[in-house]
Amino acid sequence: MTTKIPLFPLGLVLLPNMSLPLHIFEERYKLMISKCLSDDIAFGIIWFEGQSMHSAGCTARIIKVLKQYNDGRLDILTRGEKRFLVKELIEEKAYMEARVVFFDDTDEARSEDLTETLKTAHRLIKQLIDANYLSESLDQFDLSDPKDLSFAIAAIDGFSHAEHQLFLENTSSV
Repeated sequence: MTTKIPLFPLGLVLLPNMSLPLHIFEERYKLMISKCLSDDIAFGIIWFEGQSMHSAGCTARIIKVLKQYNDGRLDILTRGEKRFLVKELIEEKAYMEARVVFFDDTDEARSEDLTETLKTAHRLIKQLIDANYLSESLDQFDLSDPKDLSFAIAAIDGFSHAEHQLFLENTSSV
């Protein structure tokens, strides 16, 4: 089953639970964000590489309007929610929309190796936090959940957009 969502192609990759501040200045996106705010709906962010868009993206929920300017521009804070695959682009409005299907990780049995990997990842993230290395808080991630932990790791500075896209598209936490 497909769902129709507003689509915002950007030069970056949003991951589930990742915070993303945005400055909205184009008229078409002012309209889109206004609709999302009035109807309390999420919009899709998809990585646009100049000539092409990837088919997998992540919905963004507006958490807070940080600033409204007199000319209608907005500064908003969003948070990634659900991953999706674009099945059809729709260009009927000033902004793009898409019919999408949502996807999640496959269920796979946890092994002792995964348990040890999770413990190691927790220890390394704690070291990064204690060393004040992280530019962003990871509070919004459930670090006990393998899927959320993988997105928290991917949200740490140092990964390219292409690497973020791989994390987004991966359906296995093993």
